Formats: sequence, C-alpha cells, structure tokens
Amino acid sequence: MINILVDEAYAFDVLSILSIKQNNSDIDFDNYIRLCDLITLQIGFDKFNTIFDSEEYFYLIDANQLIYDLIEKIRTGKQISAEIIDDLNILRYGYKRRIQEKYFNTELMEKKTNE
Repeated sequence: MINILVDEAYAFDVLSILSIKQNNSDIDFDNYIRLCDLITLQIGFDKFNTIFDSEEYFYLIDANQLIYDLIEKIRTGKQISAEIIDDLNILRYGYKRRIQEKYFNTELMEKKTNE
C-alpha cells in the first residue's frame, strides 16, 4: 500500500464511491469500512459524522451514483455523450469543493481545467 496526502473532501469522495460500489456488490465492503476508520482516526468521530450526515455529502453520493449508472450503461453498449459525463464530473467536483471549504476551511488542491 502507498499512503498519499489528499484533501479531506477527496477522501470523502473516494468513500462515497466505495459506498456506491458496496451497495451494488459485496466486493468493496471491507475497503469502505477501512476508509471510514482511517478518516475518522484523522478528523475525529464528530466531524466525520457531521460531514457523513451533511447535505453536501448526500449530493456528492448522488452525483457519483449518476456517474456510476452512466458507466454501467456504457458497459452494456449504450451511447452516452461525453458532455453528460463531464457535466456530472464538474457537478461532483463542486460538491467536493463545498465539503472542503465548509468543513476544513481550505481550498481543494485539485483544480479543473475549465474553472
């Protein structure tokens, strides 16, 4: 394993993706729990729960679910516009940015090219 430094909101984004994957299969449940524990150890139980229960995190999960569903459609042969996926990815980025700024009072290190 490689440990890397990422924005806190990035960690919650990965957590939301693992949540979606573990809801659609059982293969990522251990990774989901492990990441929950790692984030909680670093930011504390109260802050973790505040973010986990927040509107911003709910919308982040929703955006990731929409992206996941589109990718599944592409896998089955359906044509999806790259613009739709890009729009959803920009929406997802906005929710990550809101989490970072609201709960950690810093900007994301990640920057989008069309900002």
